[in-house]
Amino acid sequence: MGASGLLKSIAAALVSALLVAAYADSAEAHGGGGRGGAFVMVYVGPSGPPPPLFQGLEASMALEVTDAPPTAMEGDARLGDIVAIHQLRAADAIVLLAPVKGRRREIPAGTVLARTRFVAADSKAVVWCDIRPTGFTLSSFNHDCFEDTKGSGQLDKLWRADYRQGDFLGFAMSGVDEGGDPAAPIAAPYRPARPDERPTASMGYKYCDGDEVTSPARFRLMLGTDPDPTRWRLAGDCRAGLWGDPADKSKVDVDGLHMVVSPAADGAIHFKATDRIAPGPVGPLVRNAALRNVPLDDAARDSALKSALVAAGPTPKITLGDVSVGDVFFSVPVKHGLTGTLLVRVRPTLGLFWPRGTAMPVGQPVFGVPSDDGLGDAIAWCAATKTATGYETACLNPVTDAYRSMTQTDQGYYWMAKLKPALAPSRQALAGGGEGDPASSDPAVALGPIDDGPPMTATVKLASIKPKSRSDSTPVYDVEVDLDWGEGPQRINHFAYFLPDDGQAIRVMGQTLVLRRGPTPTQMTVSTPASPNDDPTDLDLLAIH
Repeated sequence: MGASGLLKSIAAALVSALLVAAYADSAEAHGGGGRGGAFVMVYVGPSGPPPPLFQGLEASMALEVTDAPPTAMEGDARLGDIVAIHQLRAADAIVLLAPVKGRRREIPAGTVLARTRFVAADSKAVVWCDIRPTGFTLSSFNHDCFEDTKGSGQLDKLWRADYRQGDFLGFAMSGVDEGGDPAAPIAAPYRPARPDERPTASMGYKYCDGDEVTSPARFRLMLGTDPDPTRWRLAGDCRAGLWGDPADKSKVDVDGLHMVVSPAADGAIHFKATDRIAPGPVGPLVRNAALRNVPLDDAARDSALKSALVAAGPTPKITLGDVSVGDVFFSVPVKHGLTGTLLVRVRPTLGLFWPRGTAMPVGQPVFGVPSDDGLGDAIAWCAATKTATGYETACLNPVTDAYRSMTQTDQGYYWMAKLKPALAPSRQALAGGGEGDPASSDPAVALGPIDDGPPMTATVKLASIKPKSRSDSTPVYDVEVDLDWGEGPQRINHFAYFLPDDGQAIRVMGQTLVLRRGPTPTQMTVSTPASPNDDPTDLDLLAIH
């Protein structure tokens, strides 16, 4: 973590209690935006130790963009200005015709309850929630919800909404469960809410990065209910904004909203929205949704998460028979399996010690490696640079909600420098923080082949055979995976096997091998399967762990 990141962490810890109280007493209503099924990642929450995600069934509020004319659709914008403001409202709601007792307070007649939308397709319950501020500082995240189980026009069952990780009006996934039924039976009549009675909010796009010269203007989704947009606190990642045609940098696609943008004086931009977000349903909106501009299909994502390296040459070289400690028994030329080029310029922020101009420019070749954080596409995007002493690699790694909460950063990716091994950063290296700072915006990548640097060879060897413990002499066979790009073998993975009497079948780059105990305490025997029906371990040794 860079010096500035550490200072922000300390500051966040000192003000944690104040932030928790301020958030708990907040009365903002909320909404979200997008178009054509696009998702925007949004998060707000107190600092300090991360709270539980939620309890119950995963749900969010059903939202829609209204047909009210949007505002701030043309003008000059500086970093931090919010443009293209649209109105949102709950897509469905009811109005209580009589008071009803919740778990901790009575809900008066005339209160509007908004409908939830469950993520699971088999969750059929129609549940309506009271989204008014609770006034309870220590449990502001608990709200009452109700269901008409008989379809009789009367609410007769109490549910509970738990949305500690965000806000229930669609800004993050919430939990809704059936806990907390009151002792007295419920029988509360209701009627459908008119569109003008449903809860409303506003959404807009905050100019957050890019100068329209070296990189397209970038925007983050902002939402709130205050008439003053500068008071809105709910923010998505700095992730929207791409040149639709790199040859015409005046046209920017802001997650489906199209703008004509040009540089203006004193670091500002001039913008004009040429369309609006179409009225209709949006969301559900979560901060860690897959990136719209990284078009990974399921097969490509699964392959990238399983193995960041793929064969790049002829049939692997396999040594069968008895191998001793230190011997290589599998060797194959490899290349990165997921590659592309950046569509936006990304730089580290906040740091005090970065060389001037440190950035990954538009067109930067990058390769993807699995990220343990599991956010977005669960991919960290990395760029390797040749230096006088060898290759150095910087990666853009998706950050967790816990990190965002701890540091009070609103950025979705972290710039991590000097990761090892340089051409195959491990999950441990990515999870370790390393040297870096929040990235200026989320990466957007055009998938495709790149000049993948020096030739790489992956090898698998028997690294050691040691007893399980001082009291248990059962041998443990350590199998090591190394990668060499001209700077000597670098360990990228290893696996420990006890090797039962009938051997252990493994799969390496599509090749199935059987490992058995060798004739001496310092040997292992490698063979091919005696039967094609042998079931190898569902494991690829060349995944980067």
